[in-house]
Amino acid sequence: MMLSVSKRLWLGLMVAVALLSTNALAIDTKSSTADHSQFDVLKAPFGSGPEVTTACLSCHTESAKQLQDTLHWNWEYQHPETDQTLGKRHVVNSFCGSVKSNEPRCTSCHIGFGWDDMQQAPPKAENRVDCLVCHDTTGEYWKLPTAAGHPIYQAIEQPAGSGIWKQPPNLSHIAQHVGETQRENCGACHFSGGGADGVKHGDLDSSLINPSRSLDVHMSPDGANFTCSECHTTSAHNVTGSRYSTNARDTLGIDTPGHTDHTRASCESCHGLAPHPNTSKLNDHVNRVACQTCHIPEFARGGIATKTWWDWSTAGQLDEQGKPFAVLDENGNPDYLSIKGDFKHGLNVEPEYRWFDGEVRYTLEDEKLDVDNPPIQVNSIAGSYLDPKARIWPFKIMRGKQPYDTKYKTLLVTHVYSPDDDSALWSNYDWAKALKAGTDAAEQPYSGHFDFIETQMYWPLAHMVAPATDALQCGQCHARDGRLAAVSGFYLPGRDHHAVLDTLGWAAVILVLLGSALHGMWRVASGRNNMAPNMKSKITHTPTKPTVMFTRFERFWHWSQALLIIVLLFSGFDVHGTYHVLGFSKAVPLHNMAAYALIALWVLAIFWHFTTGQWRQYLPTTHQLGAVIHYYLVGTFTGAKHPFRPTSQAKHNPLQRLAYLWLKLMISPLIWGSGLLYLFYGQRHQLGYANIPLEYIALTHTATAFMMLVFLIAHLYMLTMGSSVWSSIKPMITGVEVRETREEDHTATHKEQPKAD
Repeated sequence: MMLSVSKRLWLGLMVAVALLSTNALAIDTKSSTADHSQFDVLKAPFGSGPEVTTACLSCHTESAKQLQDTLHWNWEYQHPETDQTLGKRHVVNSFCGSVKSNEPRCTSCHIGFGWDDMQQAPPKAENRVDCLVCHDTTGEYWKLPTAAGHPIYQAIEQPAGSGIWKQPPNLSHIAQHVGETQRENCGACHFSGGGADGVKHGDLDSSLINPSRSLDVHMSPDGANFTCSECHTTSAHNVTGSRYSTNARDTLGIDTPGHTDHTRASCESCHGLAPHPNTSKLNDHVNRVACQTCHIPEFARGGIATKTWWDWSTAGQLDEQGKPFAVLDENGNPDYLSIKGDFKHGLNVEPEYRWFDGEVRYTLEDEKLDVDNPPIQVNSIAGSYLDPKARIWPFKIMRGKQPYDTKYKTLLVTHVYSPDDDSALWSNYDWAKALKAGTDAAEQPYSGHFDFIETQMYWPLAHMVAPATDALQCGQCHARDGRLAAVSGFYLPGRDHHAVLDTLGWAAVILVLLGSALHGMWRVASGRNNMAPNMKSKITHTPTKPTVMFTRFERFWHWSQALLIIVLLFSGFDVHGTYHVLGFSKAVPLHNMAAYALIALWVLAIFWHFTTGQWRQYLPTTHQLGAVIHYYLVGTFTGAKHPFRPTSQAKHNPLQRLAYLWLKLMISPLIWGSGLLYLFYGQRHQLGYANIPLEYIALTHTATAFMMLVFLIAHLYMLTMGSSVWSSIKPMITGVEVRETREEDHTATHKEQPKAD
């Protein structure tokens, strides 16, 4: 079809606008305003790392001063709450023990050159700062693992005797291609902490360099494609976010200019304090459950195993030739190394959960151990349900055995690496000699007597954040054997229950069932013995009369109410954890929907009862009460007639009236009151009942649920007390009851009865 000239002009104009808009949006994502390859100062043939830094500082004059005032440089942190002096240069860890005495090896991950003595502060010269380790974009820069932070400056054979020679990096080329830090830069150290890829943290390993969206929704190129610094924001080279002082509960919310704590190292700084826009019940969890708890379902998910157990006590064993040896598992991970001992590794590991308020206290090398109560906490975390700053957090808990002084009862500095003598364990396989060298270097008192003790160390998890679709489901925590089984101090629906209440409740249910069964069997047996053939004949030919008993609304109300109560009981005990048919995640919404429906039905029923006067049906009376009780206890077994004759104006016998009165004035208010308090417990502060423990509300709700179940069983059994099983059910379906005509029916003055709709 040919277009008119005007239409073609308009079409061409729209295409042009679209193309211009597309070009305008195609902004170069590189934020640097400088091309470092154009700087002559960076084209020199650098012979060392400090020479490169000197060139960098010719332009970036304040960079080294800034960096030398950070935790990354000093490896030292004065904790404001515990007053402990922490940082890598001071703490003991559950991996290689201590940086002290192992400096050339451990300081290969320092962002500087030549720090080879932890008893001294890091180098003061500004050119000892390593710019390339954080700003290399080529992937060609790497530090020698045993050179105190220096890269190699000449070719080396590695491993020794392998015939494989590694060439030194081209420092000039790398310096001309520096840029913003990437995941690879941070990961060069943080992914390999503890001696190998993924060993230490569990949620940090090289799989995060190019992760799938299912592994980390923030770092994945298919997700937000974050670098580390998107969250760990920096100012003057000071990187925010630290395991020594974690912001366990960010109450500030979304980080914006004028409303900021100058860091985005928390989920709330981007997602806010109510991150679930369509699910308020999930938002009720935010104050007490860390986002990571649900959104990091497992750690070490990227195919790289993390260590979960490290037993140093077995290190030093040699083979028959007196040589060190290794034993690998089926995945190639070491089960045993002569230089390090026994290990356990894990993939897709479930975190362990604890209350955590962000405060961490370390067991330092001069602190006495409680050796009678292992495991020793290398670090301990603060927090409890009663602590308003605490939330439930996920952790990797590293376990193992470490050497300690049996006299002074302190953890010992372990000297594992030495570049030039055999004083270290990895050279001599002699614990006594290695511990003597380590404690001497650290100036730590040592009695010369040692043993090994079990330890554990907490590592909070904040990476490997899964998409929302892969987050934990409700039933994984709200269960008797769920993920939060070890988290104490509070009542958790689906997990917790009161053993006495449950025992009494189910005992009552069983007694009612048993009593109904025995009563029914006795009725059947006595009926066969007491009913003569001529009696059966008389009953068969007794005149009958249809009587209108229940209106259409009454029938609708009764059956709807019965169905909803059964649904509530079925789903409620599933929520309670009695059984797992639907599961917590499905049972809760079903329970809530049924509850809302029953509330609406009851509002309608109350209105109907009061406007029609039918509320009088439930007024208690003692008239014929004794006779009715006698009938149920004795008369049902002798073939006696029921002493009460129901009419449309008096449908319930005296005993039924008392039962319904108990239901309406006791069971119903308790179950509805506790249910609504339960349902809106997340808004308890706004609604004014913050001081009522959830446990009390839940136990009340459960107790009245047992009462309702007992009532329902008794009610169902009473339906069988008519002339047949269906004789009491059919009137509630048709509205009409067909019954025997007695003499008093002919003499009584009958009031006009309502029609069955």
